[in-house]
Amino acid sequence: MEDVIAEGGCFCGAVRYRGVLADSRVHFCHCSDCRRSSGGPFLAWTNFDTEQFEFATGSPGCYESRNAAGARAHRQFCTDCGTQMTYERPDESVGVWVTVCSLDEPQRMTPGEHLWTASWLDWLHIDDGLPRHQSGFPED
Repeated sequence: MEDVIAEGGCFCGAVRYRGVLADSRVHFCHCSDCRRSSGGPFLAWTNFDTEQFEFATGSPGCYESRNAAGARAHRQFCTDCGTQMTYERPDESVGVWVTVCSLDEPQRMTPGEHLWTASWLDWLHIDDGLPRHQSGFPED
């Protein structure tokens, strides 16, 4: 993939980021952690290259949680408005996961797949034809 630079930030503008996308696909996560941390029925993520991602302005807050598989994860958010922006696992080097709708141009992203569908809410009906994975990525 050719280097695609993307920028984004929080709702109030206090925190801004920029970086090189590692993946231009959207990964819809249905795990209970993403639902509870966002307040939505699922959360849309994309992936940035760790070495080429930076917070350009502001300094996000961070808290540690456990993901659906029990692995330690760090989530970063704006301490002024609460916008969740990133998710990283210190035990793996797959990049920085960034919430798609915190991007300046989320419409540039391509829907890719649904993850952790074992936690899918019964009342949520999405017929988009995208691949669905019960417990994360297919290699999990």
